[in-house]
Amino acid sequence: MTDTRITAKLIEKIKRLVSTGVIVPGAKFPPERELAREFNGNRSTLRLYAAIQRHDAEEARRRMLDHIIETTSLLNRKAASAAP
Repeated sequence: MTDTRITAKLIEKIKRLVSTGVIVPGAKFPPERELAREFNGNRSTLRLYAAIQRHDAEEARRRMLDHIIETTSLLNRKAASAAP
């Protein structure tokens, strides 16, 4: 199995575990070696998965911040135009 397929399989399994509540926010993951054994992969594949997840989280934070800035700016413009 290629690293890409292993990573995709790992992502799907972890998403399933999170969505069913088996893994909760802040929970510790099993050690890399254990996960690598379970997915017939290697530790570098698991690190790739972790990097993808970090990137996704950073992108989500960036989008949320952009939304907050846009909303605040819009509210400020509306308040300024409503002021006498």
